[in-house]
Amino acid sequence: MHVPSQAKDIDMSDELITWKTEDGTLTLLPSRGRVLQVMVDKVEAFWVNPEGLDQPHPGGDRAWAGPEIDWFWKCRDKIDFNRYAVPESLDPGTWTVTRQSQNFCQVQQQCLLTHLHGKGPMRIEMTRSFRTVAPPDTTGFTRCLAFQTENELRIVDGAKGQAVDFWSLLQVHSPGEMLISTTSQSTFQDYFGSFDDCLHHAEKGLLRFTITGNHQYKVGVPVDVATGRMAYLHPVGNQTLVIFRHFTPRPGHRYCDVAPLNRLASGDVVQIYNDGGQYGGFGEMEYHTAALTAGEGNDRLQDTSLTVVGLVETNQVNGWVDHWML
Repeated sequence: MHVPSQAKDIDMSDELITWKTEDGTLTLLPSRGRVLQVMVDKVEAFWVNPEGLDQPHPGGDRAWAGPEIDWFWKCRDKIDFNRYAVPESLDPGTWTVTRQSQNFCQVQQQCLLTHLHGKGPMRIEMTRSFRTVAPPDTTGFTRCLAFQTENELRIVDGAKGQAVDFWSLLQVHSPGEMLISTTSQSTFQDYFGSFDDCLHHAEKGLLRFTITGNHQYKVGVPVDVATGRMAYLHPVGNQTLVIFRHFTPRPGHRYCDVAPLNRLASGDVVQIYNDGGQYGGFGEMEYHTAALTAGEGNDRLQDTSLTVVGLVETNQVNGWVDHWML
């Protein structure tokens, strides 16, 4: 099935890098530090904002830094999106290409983060490396491609005791279903106080969240619950588009991104966002690294994730889930 290209409505004056595989294409936008789009059999997998890349939510697979309560929210005791802003130093940022070869690209930026609640600023360096790889497994897919992302975060300077982490966000089309592979537990927390229980289902080894694009909510899953496997299922005709991501949770380490309404809770490794339509009606599959703390121990962390994007016959989706997620 052909899905009309959103990219035609976007100013692409920035240079794009496109890699082709047997089953699809991957498009990088190096100046924004992201994979902008993955296409499999003419189906565009990622949500890209038709209003342009200058929007607060431009789309694709991007990188931010947490904790969100310190760098994004001007309010602390209530949810007020009129007092929320994406730091321009993070996004769009000032990414530049530092290394490039066939099917490999590394980008880097330094950015100054301003603490919104009285603590000092922090300067960090972010590095991302992208490469296409052979899918580790193709079971259940009719077509698929895979890419690996290596992220590095370094504290250049900051107030002692201030935490920071690397935050990966992948924006997806609605409607669909987000799946989080879990341990024996199935706990999560509501970030905005707006989650509707009918949009959630828990079963052994799996949390399922409905992405509608018309009811804003955000939930978080703690590190001792998540196994490091998450997926998004989006219907496309008689097939299902699947975006699978594998990362490495680190139980026992500090995670610093917390719900604004429950700042004393432990931080979460996985977050799911469902837009209410005001920013474009997309969903997000997000994960955080463990935190670095300025002036305490390591000033650098590295993180690697694998993303597999492909098509599954809809009547085979349950088998795909059993094989890849459980």
